Amino acid sequence: MASLTPLFGSLEPGATIYVEDRRYVLVTLLDFQDALIRHPQSGNVTRVPVRDIAFFPKEEEKRHIPELLNVLDKNWEEASRRFDCIKPLVEFGKNASMAEIKSRAAEVDIPYTTLYRWIRQYRDTGQMAGLLRQTRTDKGTKRLSNEQEKIVEESIKKHRMTVQRKKTSKVIEDVKKVCRAAGLAVPHANTIRARVNDFSLREVYEAQYGKKAAREKYDLYRGKYDEATYPLKIIQIDHTPMDICVVDSQSREPIGTPFLTMAIDVYSRMVCGFYISLDAPSANSVGMCVSHMMLPKDEFLAKHNISTSWDVWGKPDCIHVDNGKDFRSNTLQRACEQYGIDLQYRPLGRPNFGGHIEALLGTIMKELHSLPGTKFSNVAERANYDTEGRACLTVPELEKWVTHFIVEVYHQRKHSALYGSPAQKFKDGIFGTGTTPGRGVATRPLNEAQLRLDFLPVFYRTVQAYGILLDHIFYYHEILQRWVGEQNPSPAAVDGKFVVRRDPRDISEIYFFDPSTGQYHRIPYRDLSHPAVNIWEFEAARKFAIERGAKLINEDIIFSAYDEMERIVENARKQTKKVRRDNERKAEHKRQPSIKMLLSDESKGHERTREPERETKPLLDIKPFDIDE
Repeated sequence: MASLTPLFGSLEPGATIYVEDRRYVLVTLLDFQDALIRHPQSGNVTRVPVRDIAFFPKEEEKRHIPELLNVLDKNWEEASRRFDCIKPLVEFGKNASMAEIKSRAAEVDIPYTTLYRWIRQYRDTGQMAGLLRQTRTDKGTKRLSNEQEKIVEESIKKHRMTVQRKKTSKVIEDVKKVCRAAGLAVPHANTIRARVNDFSLREVYEAQYGKKAAREKYDLYRGKYDEATYPLKIIQIDHTPMDICVVDSQSREPIGTPFLTMAIDVYSRMVCGFYISLDAPSANSVGMCVSHMMLPKDEFLAKHNISTSWDVWGKPDCIHVDNGKDFRSNTLQRACEQYGIDLQYRPLGRPNFGGHIEALLGTIMKELHSLPGTKFSNVAERANYDTEGRACLTVPELEKWVTHFIVEVYHQRKHSALYGSPAQKFKDGIFGTGTTPGRGVATRPLNEAQLRLDFLPVFYRTVQAYGILLDHIFYYHEILQRWVGEQNPSPAAVDGKFVVRRDPRDISEIYFFDPSTGQYHRIPYRDLSHPAVNIWEFEAARKFAIERGAKLINEDIIFSAYDEMERIVENARKQTKKVRRDNERKAEHKRQPSIKMLLSDESKGHERTREPERETKPLLDIKPFDIDE
């Protein structure tokens, strides 16, 4: 297997880092913002911002990145089994001693040298893919006869897949005895161990305790939830419709209710990340929230001109979610496994397991009731309030307001369940106090684009002479030429098809995974004249075309329908504005009859195709509680 690109960079003292493409050694972190670094030759110590630290020189060649969903399930389950074996030895950046490795090896019945090799592979990459079994050069050759294979399989089921679950050594002894009695050559012990490992943990557990027990262990949640004893140990994520109506950025007219997806650190109550969208909660909403949670927030805060820090980044140990369809996508589950995140589902009928995130969302909704355009939770208050008439915030402005509230109010004020503020609790949990050691600073994701891609929806498609066809749209780029008609792009490909990812917020291009290089390529529309649209606009246009009687659906028909829908909306918008203007003019005429003729003459002018844009002061400086009715 080609070397894998690490997913995270360590900020531990002694780590090799780069600043302005020059190599240094990290001495220590002073806090979340600054670090001391030492030049390896001169020994000079310098103070630098943490955000300027890189983990590789810019010219370093990118290494192989495996496509998560392009890995066979049995291979991924084997990597998961290996990770379960070494997890107590590598979590929290632990450097296990040889005595601890040998002790753990005895517990899991695996040679300690094998366990040591797995630990090294995992630390080198920081991802579960580092534990994937390497591709054999003799793949396809017959290793055991049918008789030998049958003896090995029966012995495994007899000794391993039972409640007693005897050691692998017992299987090896039994195979030797049966093969000798049958006059067959005895398979090598390593070959037998490999056959044992071919059975997934779920298969073994199901054989031992039944299908129901296996579903409860592997489908819902793994045992009872642990207590959050340090930052980023347990994160809870959930969605809610926001109690506010927003407006569009062009006409400032009301466009409806957005949805909020938010993540909270249970230990400190710090908000780890969030995502606001006009689209209903989906796997994409979850992926956007998780990537925002794991990435540093410097650029995000700078975009909103917010100077207060938000020092949460890195992967959590565990994420708690409910049982909604949006949390059960294969993409989300595989991505969490790849990054070493334990994805746990809330037990049915146990709402208390999501209490922290629900309390946070309730707090956010209560604060929204102070904003214009709010949707009061109280029916009597809502009945006397013109929500749409008073709406004035766009989604970006609402996002800025929520960010202000999170970092400048919620994180700083005393929490009722803590002895102090969430920000202080989080900092103490990371750096420690005078009496309690901290867990240390989390590793930082190295590749933002890769992180976001790993949580995008995935598709499997062939490459033809016209390019790639996805949902009636043709995509093409010269980079696809070598793969035209390829029947076996990867041993793990589904039906010989390639992995393609797409951002539902902009389907004007897709991301094609090249299995030969381990890199993604951006593939645009074949017809570049088509507008960039999101998947929901595209689906609405397709439905519109069908309702208009289109029998043959293709991209030209759908995009023509989209253009027609845009014209209908624009005409309706103009008509609505005209009615509003006429009503206002009539009122003005009654108040000031002396200008009636002037206004009447003005209204008889040529029909305008576009109204001049209203001068609306952008709400870019809005902070929590600054907006009054």
